[in-house]
Amino acid sequence: MRRVLLVLSAIALTQSACFGSFAATRSLYQFNKGVSGDKWVRWLAFLGLTIIPAYQLFALGDALIFNSIEFWGGSNPINADASEPRVREVMLADGSTARLVDEGDTLRIEQGDQVLVLQRVGTELTLATGDGTVISTVREGQGGAVEVVDAEGNVDVVRADELAAAGETPAQVTAWALARAGN
Repeated sequence: MRRVLLVLSAIALTQSACFGSFAATRSLYQFNKGVSGDKWVRWLAFLGLTIIPAYQLFALGDALIFNSIEFWGGSNPINADASEPRVREVMLADGSTARLVDEGDTLRIEQGDQVLVLQRVGTELTLATGDGTVISTVREGQGGAVEVVDAEGNVDVVRADELAAAGETPAQVTAWALARAGN
């Protein structure tokens, strides 16, 4: 059985006819690179990831799966290059579409000529207009609560028990938030 798996793996590697971007392996490398500014800590992390064997598994996944998807589909499902934002078009409830541009810690939402920017800074989440005017900030409060601070500095505290009662599905949470906003 082991010999059959080895032969099938060799055939798959040599017959794929594509040399892709190895995005999974590069994303693991970027993770390793960002572990610390200290080269010795990065080296220890690299050794750990090599012994596990994370690098080997990521390279095998790239060679057998992700590079083949990239070859046949035109793009790799793993975005390892942080300079390439991920863009999605979404249909809104009113039938219009919005464009979501994911740039890591920043999500730009474009609908027509309106642009909103959702950005994570530390543990806070800030919503601003395209020109940088802050609309609101969400941060963690005491005891698992969430604090929502509007542009004028007014703070609305949502307790942990209220969050738990909001529901489990996106539709339930949206209905809860809309009802709460109406109060």
